Amino acid sequence: MKKTLLILFFLGTITAIHAQRVKMEIIDEKFESNGVCKKSFRIRITNNYNRTATIRLSAKTPGAPSIGNSPGTVYYDTFDLRRGQTKTTPLIQISNLNYYNIRASAKRKTSTIWRSELKLLRCNLNGFKQYILEPRGETENSAIDNQCKNSQPLETNINLKLPITLKKERVYRLNIRGFGSYYWNVKQVSGDANTSIRYAEGNSELYGPIGIDCNVGDPDPNPVDTSNYNLDLVESNVYIYSACVTCPSQLNILNPNFLGGTFPINKHIMTIEGNTVQTQFIIKNIGKTSSKSTKVNFYLSDDYNSTFGVRANEKTINLPSLKPDEEFFADRTFTISDFGRKPGKYYLVIDVEPNTNDSDNQNNLVNIPIEVKSGVNRGLRRLNEIQEKPYQINIFTLGGLLKSTHFVQNTYEEKEIVNKLPKGIFIIKNGVKTYKVSSK
Repeated sequence: MKKTLLILFFLGTITAIHAQRVKMEIIDEKFESNGVCKKSFRIRITNNYNRTATIRLSAKTPGAPSIGNSPGTVYYDTFDLRRGQTKTTPLIQISNLNYYNIRASAKRKTSTIWRSELKLLRCNLNGFKQYILEPRGETENSAIDNQCKNSQPLETNINLKLPITLKKERVYRLNIRGFGSYYWNVKQVSGDANTSIRYAEGNSELYGPIGIDCNVGDPDPNPVDTSNYNLDLVESNVYIYSACVTCPSQLNILNPNFLGGTFPINKHIMTIEGNTVQTQFIIKNIGKTSSKSTKVNFYLSDDYNSTFGVRANEKTINLPSLKPDEEFFADRTFTISDFGRKPGKYYLVIDVEPNTNDSDNQNNLVNIPIEVKSGVNRGLRRLNEIQEKPYQINIFTLGGLLKSTHFVQNTYEEKEIVNKLPKGIFIIKNGVKTYKVSSK
């Protein structure tokens, strides 16, 4: 996934004596290929005082002595600046520590006329959470076995950015770059990222949680209350990716307010020759008690809101019991061979099988309009070739503050988001280029 995040920096307490007389800026920020962390920058100092001032400037790692050049210093200099003069540092290379203390002061003879300190974060971990994870094997069976036996105590402390918040003592399948694909038991969850530990580059593939039952043959004497739950699957939590590059990935904006009837204008594309449709979705228990376990099935149906179509082969998901407010995340990719249907217009139906005690059976099913085509012409091949992987765009104010972050499938979705910006001037970074837009 392409993504680029502008460095976030936070101004510490500024002790300012005529602070407006000297201006300090961070410029020319260069990022690593992951787009999350910066690798170098420059500092620019401008003297607006009406006299020559002596500037002392340093950039140091945490814990380094604050005075003079010392171990841990990535930049240190003392210099004179005349009135109106500007000085820009050479490119400052930084290591893998996550933040740096930047200090500057200006003196006129023996009097300090200005000083400032700020903490510069190397990595923008906005949206990340800190997890302590235990590996439980490469297969679901080994995860179940190891969960019960607790035979793998190795822990991994890492920051992850995921579409849902993982729950403590639940097992998920995660493909984390640098680790590979494993089933992990969540031992601890923190609300915010820890800037002193490592983070996972890129999006980690996620599935789960999976059902773990270590009491087979030994029933719990206090069974879980499942008397009033509500499994919720709504269009805003469903994302689809196909050869249709003009189709928004989020289902609720594909055909807003569509309630059936004439087949909708916007639809995803599947072909006899193998073009796929990928789905990602979140099911949440919004009820008051834990849910009963059930199944999620997929149908290619002729009719809207109908499960009388052809069920996909070997795609059924076993949905475990979810506690109140717990979420389940899954993805499934389909080809026409999963259904054995002919070319035509259909609805790909995702159905959470209704169960007793589910308080609302009207929010368990969604419909994705699909057109199955035969004979891939040049135009359709071209659509498939230019289909992009999901990537991240970041929108900043003109002053450099992060306004919002969005995951998009293609440049069409990027333009849709940019066109909806409020009045003002904004900076857009999408991993390939940085550009400015003026919204009126």
